[in-house]
Amino acid sequence: RVRKPMNVRKLRLKGNYIVSNQFDSRISQLLSQNNDNSAHGSHVIFAGPMNRLNRKHVVERGNIVLSDKALMFLTAKFELYPQKTMFLQDCSSISLSHHVDTMCVIHQREDGKDTVLDFGVTGVYHTLPEFVAQMYLMCREIGNKIHINVFSERIRYNNSRKPHIYDELSFTAKKDKKSKPGAPLCQLKNKVVIFYGGKDVLH
Repeated sequence: RVRKPMNVRKLRLKGNYIVSNQFDSRISQLLSQNNDNSAHGSHVIFAGPMNRLNRKHVVERGNIVLSDKALMFLTAKFELYPQKTMFLQDCSSISLSHHVDTMCVIHQREDGKDTVLDFGVTGVYHTLPEFVAQMYLMCREIGNKIHINVFSERIRYNNSRKPHIYDELSFTAKKDKKSKPGAPLCQLKNKVVIFYGGKDVLH
């Protein structure tokens, strides 16, 4: 199913969820406030901690930065992953589930370069819809008319860096009260199971 994104005006937007002088110093090196031709953009739209699921189904802790031109991935120590930088014109769509979880998949036009993200590390669930809304708006602003997919059972993706090799996120209700919504419940071959809690929020 294809859904329109949430109304960004109704969100309580913060933008930057990283409080660190080291981050401020590092990001100022990547972005040029007075140069619109900077490859990484001129200003930060969204920044925050996240978990990234790599092609071996291993969770990598780091930070994400959305600028007016690119989506960048930084380590926990704010070092840039140059090979993981995604320019906004290369994004094709974003996939979400309609459950109460904190996962999203960002699809690229080039097969094999999808990105699986978990925003539950902040403990503030509204960072996911804020990121998705801002990503959607920035892509549209540069003329890239991406769409947002909302699924109920599973999300297919390919982050193998090879064409036609697909994995999937599968969603199930959480088993107990101690379970953290959004975190992988178990990892199987070609499948990662995500559990969620509460009532579904999108229908």
